[in-house]
Amino acid sequence: MWYPALLLNAVKKSVLAMEYFFDEALKKYDKKTADGKLNIAKEVLAHVANIENQIEKAHWIKKIAHTVEVEEKIVTDVLKTVAANMGQQNQAQYPASSNILTEQESSFQKRSDIIRNSLVGLIMSDAKIWKENFETQLDSQWAKDDSLVQFVLKNGAESEFSFDKLLANIDDDHAIESLRKIYFNAKYLFTREGVVEYSTDELRKLVDEYISKYIKELQKEKLYDIIKQIENAEQKGDKETLAKLMSEFTKLSQEMQS
Repeated sequence: MWYPALLLNAVKKSVLAMEYFFDEALKKYDKKTADGKLNIAKEVLAHVANIENQIEKAHWIKKIAHTVEVEEKIVTDVLKTVAANMGQQNQAQYPASSNILTEQESSFQKRSDIIRNSLVGLIMSDAKIWKENFETQLDSQWAKDDSLVQFVLKNGAESEFSFDKLLANIDDDHAIESLRKIYFNAKYLFTREGVVEYSTDELRKLVDEYISKYIKELQKEKLYDIIKQIENAEQKGDKETLAKLMSEFTKLSQEMQS
């Protein structure tokens, strides 16, 4: 019911084969993770790239985007990369495409995770800011609900709010590398003139802004989840659940506007 008749007619002949590839990709990868989303898109788009009919291509781009919950533009960009890679396979060299694909990985993260990572990086960038947020935000609901934020705030106190000491107390190499990336991505502002390090006052202002952004984004994601639950309740005719969900929707909408 999502597509017009023209679109349905265009995809009718190849839908069974593509559905098979699509289902296999969903079985292999976790669509709830950024890596899983990207791998699903790449695998299915490897087949979509061979489709000549533009309407049929549009159908699968829309379906992939809807299933992994990202914007269609992101899927379209990945399709361009996949197609470029396929066109260069005989030469076995595609550094430019690989770089593009690496950059696209972040697009498959939830926006709240991207904001959260920037926020955590900014907090770790300055010992004074780190300590202030440990004292004021540790028991905040947004901080309590996120394991990374809790880890950084609690272990920051134990590490005297020193990034180097924090890493020294971690045994997991993958966790160390992830924290390094978050830290350095946030600590420095890259400009055409070079690298500019934020001042403490600038960091404090940025942290406050990112906390606000993060909370708003969490509310938006919760609202989106409620909308999907409402759709399911409507399809099932579950009036009792629908009434509860509508109440939650109204309450959250009002909170977001305040």
